[in-house]
Amino acid sequence: MIKLICFDLDGVLIEAKKIHYEALNSALEKKFKISWEEHLAKYDGLKTNDKLNLLHKEKNLSKTEFADIWNKKQLNTIEQIKKIKKSESIFEVFNKLSSEYKIAVCSNSIKRTVLTALSKLHLIEYVDLILSNEDVNVSKPHPEIYWKAMSFFGV
Repeated sequence: MIKLICFDLDGVLIEAKKIHYEALNSALEKKFKISWEEHLAKYDGLKTNDKLNLLHKEKNLSKTEFADIWNKKQLNTIEQIKKIKKSESIFEVFNKLSSEYKIAVCSNSIKRTVLTALSKLHLIEYVDLILSNEDVNVSKPHPEIYWKAMSFFGV
């Protein structure tokens, strides 16, 4: 018997690949330009800190710039996510599912991004648990975030 449904945010509830790509490039302020192909091959789906570490390793990005770039990237991401519009079809699915199942959103994004997106989509009231990359030790594709959701609900 199904008791819990876990949704990812990026690529499921919102299409955020381009948002993360543009937000990072903007935060880098022309120190480096990551091509779309390079983003998809190396950076897509990684936490921002992991992306910065890759840039340090492969392109000599100074670690002293990490905090500033990380903050700018998150602000850029939030600004783009604020432009998201409610999806009636996703809203209807959540409305219907929430009467029968617990709903969790498990995302590799930071909590603020997840909360902003769910708010803009008008879904936050239907979600019983929100987990972000800040809630786990090992980010996806490792299953820790899903184990945590299942443990929370005892399923």
